[in-house]
Amino acid sequence: MLAEYLQSVIRSVVPVAVAAVVSFGLRYGVHLDEGATADLLGALVGSGYYALVRWAEEKFPNLGWLLGKPGTPSYGSAGD
Repeated sequence: MLAEYLQSVIRSVVPVAVAAVVSFGLRYGVHLDEGATADLLGALVGSGYYALVRWAEEKFPNLGWLLGKPGTPSYGSAGD
């Protein structure tokens, strides 16, 4: 149970840390060309799509097919 909780915390903290690093870089001089901007935008759109579908899947489980397979992920214990 504790391992699953820690995994959920890590999965919440990492995106925030990545966003902070990107924001810092953009604010203090990392200038992105068109390709890099498109890559960043693609990552943001993809992440937003995933978050939106996961949220909707909680209410309507069949929407999980929009991610390729329905069903909430489960994380087995280290011994599995």
